[in-house]
Amino acid sequence: MFFRYACAAVLFTALAVPAAGADLRVTVEGVNSDPGKIMVALHQAEDGVKFPESGGVISGQWSRARSGAVTFIFTDLAPGRYAAAAFHDADDNGELDGYYMDFTPGSNYYVRFGTDFAVSSSGTLIASGAVIEGVVTASGGFIGNWTIGSNSIYKITDTKYTGMSSIGTTRFF
Repeated sequence: MFFRYACAAVLFTALAVPAAGADLRVTVEGVNSDPGKIMVALHQAEDGVKFPESGGVISGQWSRARSGAVTFIFTDLAPGRYAAAAFHDADDNGELDGYYMDFTPGSNYYVRFGTDFAVSSSGTLIASGAVIEGVVTASGGFIGNWTIGSNSIYKITDTKYTGMSSIGTTRFF
């Protein structure tokens, strides 16, 4: 169950067609192996939807993977701004369950490893079921329903105020 971005580059070439829409040629280069499928989703700019969110998908195509390059042609497209996302479904299970790094301008994620781990472009870590080892430091924030203060960690439930502090005469409260 492993996806790979199989492309070293995705090249776009628009071919003008008189009195009709245009064709867009997407070439996925650098495919490393033959198993699975190469999938391409074509996105069109849409208010409130950021690439590569599925809301902007207007068409998708797939082809059996083959080492080297695979070309897709999207036909009869209206004038506009388009983007494409391509990936190699090497295990042919139809799931985006692998690893990728997204350098798309405006993307919400910098890196994603499957469905349960990602780091957003703003540095937010998403790690479902994570085991974090080593020293963790924080001067503020939350762990579960506990508030991290500069000198304490505490929780307020109903009328109870529970926590511990590194200053003062009452270290546990």
